[in-house]
Amino acid sequence: MPIDRCAPSLRHIAAIFLLCTACRGFAGNGLAQAESGYRLRLPAPDAFRLADTSRYRAQLPTGRLPEDAPFRDWVEEAAHKRHLDPALLQAVIQVESGYNATAVSAKGAQGLGQLMPDTARRYGVVNPHDPRQNLDGAAAYLHDLLQRFDADTPVALAAYNAGEGAVERHGRRIPPYAETRRYVPAVLARYRQIDAKRTSPYRLVKPHPAPAPAIAAEGQRKDAPTRIASFPSSGPKAPAADSSFRGR
Repeated sequence: MPIDRCAPSLRHIAAIFLLCTACRGFAGNGLAQAESGYRLRLPAPDAFRLADTSRYRAQLPTGRLPEDAPFRDWVEEAAHKRHLDPALLQAVIQVESGYNATAVSAKGAQGLGQLMPDTARRYGVVNPHDPRQNLDGAAAYLHDLLQRFDADTPVALAAYNAGEGAVERHGRRIPPYAETRRYVPAVLARYRQIDAKRTSPYRLVKPHPAPAPAIAAEGQRKDAPTRIASFPSSGPKAPAADSSFRGR
């Protein structure tokens, strides 16, 4: 057989070179992930990676919540009073209480927004089990957190879950608590789902290029109240909340 028929063609050599380069790149990426020291594990399928949630900024809403959204009118009323997007408030109460207005946790958080007693008093909520009062308090609290943390929605949600003191202690970043790192993406995932279903969805806006996620380094949780929702079986039927946040 002639030698030239046995020799590899330039096309074959180029293909082998590209394959080796790609494999080397994949190996490098895997090493970088291993060396990062932390890989976020989130409940599938509706929670997306925390790295994809950094620095979301909400625009003013242009459409109503879906018609089947529980407590729709009251959510919109409370949100509009505080210049919040109703879809964000709707997502918070879904994750917090599963729309159970009678929810009471082991730590004493109450109602749709799972307000702690001190927070309820701060915002004038006399009866936390009254859906309208609770929504007003939750909206006011969420508004103040967004103001405090420069409209950084993920960080404000982390403060709603872990407490603003915990966020401050970790450099105004998302604390390294497993629960909080599940909670923030879960709320944002529901936020996107609700937004996609309503009339004239306004969408979330992510600045480009996006800065690195505001995630604090690993550490032990100190003096922060556990904020995992826990509720009785009674109450209005509604879509279930993420079970990862039950037991607060």
